Formats: sequence, structure tokens, C-alpha cells
Amino acid sequence: MSVRKRASSTPSLRFWLRTRDALPDDPMLQAAAFAYLSDWWLNFTSVGVHVHELLRDATQLHVASLNHAIWFHRPLRADRWLHFDVHSPSAAQGRGLSIAAVHDAHGVLVASATQQNLMVPAGG
Repeated sequence: MSVRKRASSTPSLRFWLRTRDALPDDPMLQAAAFAYLSDWWLNFTSVGVHVHELLRDATQLHVASLNHAIWFHRPLRADRWLHFDVHSPSAAQGRGLSIAAVHDAHGVLVASATQQNLMVPAGG
């Protein structure tokens, strides 16, 4: 997985994600599992652009989610492959914002999500 820049120089990341095991046919459980799965990986889009500098400088970064919002457009299954297309329009002054469009394996938009995070160098 690598963070790439869009034509507009906005950091972006695409990845597939699902639960390891099958889940019951309970829509609420599927939605809860999706919320859990999406919580960390959205952050990486805003954090990832700093990885090269962190490795170069042997610096660690503490990351915390400040807020995470999800819009469910259609029923989804967290135990089936979901494609996340995430971009980060802002990662500055210790905060990052990531925005995701999530599609099922057939290309249907099933959810959208946003996440804002706090990024603080270790010891800083």
C-alpha cells in the first residue's frame, strides 16, 4: 500500500478491505463492523505523506482520531470486499482530514466517510 498524489497534488490512497471471517446477516452488525474497519485506515491517507520524512529523521508520530463520520448510502456487507478510494485535502498544523468513497465489488457506492485526525511527533 502506498500513498499517491492525484493530479491536483492531493494525497490519495485506494485499498480493498473486509473482515477476516464471515458475519451473520444482521445489517446493524455489518454496519458496526464497517465502522470499526474504516476507523484507522482513513487516517493513513493524511499521515502517509509524512512517512518518508519520519523514516528519514527516525521520528515516531502519535496519531489519534478526532472524529469519524459515515454515511450509509445502501446496505453493505463488511465481510465482503469493499473498495476504499480516499483522499486527504488537508494535512497541516498537526491535523489531517481524509474523505472516502466506498464501493462494493460491483462498483456500487455503498458508503462515504470522513475522518479528522491529530498528528503529534513523539516527545513533541
